[in-house]
This record gives sequence, structure tokens and C-alpha cells, in this order.
Amino acid sequence: MKPLQDIFALPARPHLPGVNARPVGGPLAAAAADARRSFDPAAWSSSAAYLYGFDLTAGGFFWEAHEVWEPAWARCLPNSRERAVLRGLIQCANAGLKSAMGRHGATTRLLRLAEAEFAEAAGATAALGIEPARAAAALRRLGADAARELATCSDLRPKCIIMHALSFGSDDEEDLTVDGNT
Repeated sequence: MKPLQDIFALPARPHLPGVNARPVGGPLAAAAADARRSFDPAAWSSSAAYLYGFDLTAGGFFWEAHEVWEPAWARCLPNSRERAVLRGLIQCANAGLKSAMGRHGATTRLLRLAEAEFAEAAGATAALGIEPARAAAALRRLGADAARELATCSDLRPKCIIMHALSFGSDDEEDLTVDGNT
């Protein structure tokens, strides 16, 4: 598979509802159409659109990640672990968007919703490449402090906190500490 940057480029700037125009066409529309047309949860690792959602989130393109993951979510079976994981990812992206818009109460609420989705999807194996129980635990450790931290930091911080919650690389609390170098 080609590197994602060769398939879908990142947008020029993040969309913030009420602040700038909603993007039309381009790589974002192509990725959403690809997810709508062909996302298969069993083949998540070869889905350029699904993986592009993580690139978008890492780049601070939270609204855009939601737009790409939503059609993938719609293709998952109702009540499936994969559908719950995608709902969790979408809620994390929404939390990042609300943080970027300065709506920190909404950020905290959405992180709690994401935690609940990942907890619902918990099982013995990963779903869509994510271990839902670890994701839920990572979001639980972020707790209400996430909104306060997001409110007092640079533009890089929302991206870092959300990506830490999505990376679940370690159960160590200190791995969730966010600084400008993460």
C-alpha cells in the first residue's frame, strides 16, 4: 500500500465551524467517499481512509477526521465492537474540535463519551487495531483535568492529549503526561 501522504494530503487548515468555510472536494471528500464505498472492518489495516483519520487527528484536523470516520462507522454492523470503537474515535475527534474552539466543558463530556464507547467495545482482542479496554483506561486517567490542561496550553496540546488517548502505548500514567515535545 502507498504511504498515506501519497494517497490523501492533509488539508491546508483545520475547519472550525462558525470560524472558517467548510472544505469542499479534495482529499477529504475522496477519503470519505472511499470509506463510504469500501470500508471493511475485517481489513482495517489496508483501509487508507480509516488510517487517514489518524493522520488527520495527529495534524489537528479533528472535524475532518470525524468526516472520514463517520462513513466507516456506518459500514460496521450494528452493535459490533468495531462500530463502538469508531464511535469512540469520532468522539475523541469531536473532543479535539471542541477544545480547539475553546469549549472545554464539551471537551470533557466528549472524552467521557469516548471512554464509554471504548469500554463497551472491550474484549479479549483488539478491534480495528485498537485495544478498547486500554483506550478506555487512558481516557479515564485523563479525567476532568484534560479540559483544564487544554485550556491553559498551546495549540499543540489538544493534538497531543487526543493522540495520547488514542495511542494507548503504555499503561503507565506518566506516559499520558503531555508536553510540547510529545
